[in-house]
Amino acid sequence: MLLALVRARNKLARDLRLINSKCKEITSLTTEYHGNKCTVEQFLKTSTCFTLDLSCLINK
Repeated sequence: MLLALVRARNKLARDLRLINSKCKEITSLTTEYHGNKCTVEQFLKTSTCFTLDLSCLINK
């Protein structure tokens, strides 16, 4: 049982690191557009990337 808890915590920590990494990547993608003048195309590209990556994590 202890081993199962450790494995579950390790998986959760890994998943959180991956999500954090993706959030940083999205932030870096959106910061290049100044003054919140992000176009719809740029927004959709960023949000689609984030959504697809999260769905991969959830379906593991």
